[in-house]
Amino acid sequence: MNKLLAFTLVLLLALSLAACGGGGGGSTGGNDVTTAGGNDIPPEGLDETTAAPPDGGGQGEEVIAKSRSEVESKLSNYKITMTNPLDQEGEQSLITEMHWDKGHVTQFSEDTILYYDYENKKNYILQTSDKTGIAMPLEDDGQELFGGVVGIWLFSYDKYKDESMRKTGTETIAGRKTTVYSFDQNTMLGNYSYKLWIDNEYGVTLKMASEASYAGESAKVSYEVTEFKVGGVKLSDMINLGDYTITDMTALGGMFP
Repeated sequence: MNKLLAFTLVLLLALSLAACGGGGGGSTGGNDVTTAGGNDIPPEGLDETTAAPPDGGGQGEEVIAKSRSEVESKLSNYKITMTNPLDQEGEQSLITEMHWDKGHVTQFSEDTILYYDYENKKNYILQTSDKTGIAMPLEDDGQELFGGVVGIWLFSYDKYKDESMRKTGTETIAGRKTTVYSFDQNTMLGNYSYKLWIDNEYGVTLKMASEASYAGESAKVSYEVTEFKVGGVKLSDMINLGDYTITDMTALGGMFP
């Protein structure tokens, strides 16, 4: 395995574990803020250029990010789309997640949608390519929690909250105002630079870019929220079940506990 591939895998692992918390101390670093837009991996701006004066830092106590418990009640009704940080082949694919009091929908790819219908106690797996799907019983404890998939990335700050971060600017992401924070980590496995774009209102991470370098090799990983809607969401914002031919397995009753 060449060093570039190895570093890419290390970065992907670090991002995929973002919801687990932790993170050691590291020195701060300044990074220029770039213009929002596009799904490049990641956008330019991780190199040290014209950094803004530091006015944050100190184990993150100045960072505007909020805990999951503080945000859950405010984001119980939402639709969020983001680039897939684990998709490194060409243009990044998108993940869309929508949640309201009667259901939860997640679209991992262009062809597959999962729909949890709380009201009718059904779990749908839908294929958009041929408009077919199946419905299975949804147990009371089978409801998707807030931020089922995208929540891992919205709260990725939790993994790095013990780092000494510095504020490096402001930027608009998905039409929302964010504050940008940066920090560096120097380890035996290489040197890492991170930038996090924190939503000013809800305190969640709307964008993250990371770069690893060692012995002349480097790898970059990023994700970015491209749609962030809170309030007023409904099933028709993503799917119309009337367009699908559904095989209803719930009608078989006895085959399922």
